[in-house]
Amino acid sequence: TGEASVSTISISPLPAKLKEINAAARLIALSRNPVDRAISHYANQNRYGFDPRSLEQAMDDELQLSEQVKEGKNEINFRLESK
Repeated sequence: TGEASVSTISISPLPAKLKEINAAARLIALSRNPVDRAISHYANQNRYGFDPRSLEQAMDDELQLSEQVKEGKNEINFRLESK
């Protein structure tokens, strides 16, 4: 099965958890051009009324959030759940 979230690849506990579950597993990760993906995500959110901002404002906001996270001024928490 596939996973649509790009954050899954960058969650630090994930590689260790995968190794624990199946050390012999071989994975293939495919990713889209990040700019195309971001514009597509924005277009879908905007189309269905979830994001009323302009594309330019949405991109500016995301860049600002990214900088805040890097500087430790904003925290984004990820959780890895095992089933």
